[in-house]
Amino acid sequence: MLCMRAISGIALAASLAGVACLAQTGTCGVAAPVLLAADDGKKSDTPFASYMDDSFAQLKKEVPTLQGMKFEAHPATTAADTEPDESALILAQTGAAITEMVPRVPHLIAKEELSQVAVPLPYVVGEAHQIASFGSRHGGGATQGYTSSERGLEGADLWHAIDSMLTSNTHRAIFAYRIQSTPDPKYGFLFKEFRTNTHDESVDVSNVQGSPHGVGFGNSWLVFHPDNSKELRYRYLGRQKVGKHETFVVAFAQIPGQVALPGAITVGNTTCEYLSQGIVWIDETIFQIVRLQSDLLAPVPELQLTRLRSELTFAEIHIPERNLSLWMPKDVLLSWQMKGQAAAELHRYSDYKLFTATSRIILP
Repeated sequence: MLCMRAISGIALAASLAGVACLAQTGTCGVAAPVLLAADDGKKSDTPFASYMDDSFAQLKKEVPTLQGMKFEAHPATTAADTEPDESALILAQTGAAITEMVPRVPHLIAKEELSQVAVPLPYVVGEAHQIASFGSRHGGGATQGYTSSERGLEGADLWHAIDSMLTSNTHRAIFAYRIQSTPDPKYGFLFKEFRTNTHDESVDVSNVQGSPHGVGFGNSWLVFHPDNSKELRYRYLGRQKVGKHETFVVAFAQIPGQVALPGAITVGNTTCEYLSQGIVWIDETIFQIVRLQSDLLAPVPELQLTRLRSELTFAEIHIPERNLSLWMPKDVLLSWQMKGQAAAELHRYSDYKLFTATSRIILP
């Protein structure tokens, strides 16, 4: 069984609930940043895909959605720095917006659609090549034919192929998705999430076909709550238009030893915690998070996990009964690569409503 818990420094009930599905007979430590081997076999000063230190050219390669952004060079900083830079000021206002919104989130219900794809590695595809013969000196006419070859997909080519399979997949699981903000004496507010299937049965992370592998990813933006500022390094990257939103773009990375509730992943009987880094796009006017991408801060060697990426898009929803406007997940793309397999799942959310005893999401 593969089970994932989203990152958060605030204790998310969705995340904590995810722990219950983890088999606890094997554990490993939190994956910390590692140094890559240089050409001479010695350790270099370059960490694994560091969003705090990579050049803009490297960042654009690692995060293709940054294409077209106007880059502004700023060094990384933390909340402990005495002179806050642009990123600290932006995230302070973002944290204030989160603090104001979290306690107002009522018990909501929405429709969730889930698509999944997994391929073995190496993932080999066949290619056809056209060949032509232009005739002979004896007057034969030109002929055409085809030859075939095989090619293993890697890197961006592999993930483009998986994304294409995912979006064209017509088989989708449908759930009624519920999320609730609940006060807690220790952690402030917790987000709980639940799912039910077409038979009104509770669904959680499991190895049952069609069940989600990840939980709590829709709550990942809580990592920017002010209570978690000490857990992060920040780096202001610049501005970029996302849809109709003009946004500030900020890179972030969790600090080893400072994170109260790291993400967790279980495969079989082994559970490992991991730290994350990523990019956040924040609306320049209202300081709501429009897009959020999280990646591993370091690979997890115990699980042979070299990629774990979540890409979230948020949208404004309206709850007329409470006269509320909230920013909630619109879609979440989760992808990972480990132990000879690459896989992805796409969650799409729609039709958010206030949950009541008579609330129903019509499922096919």
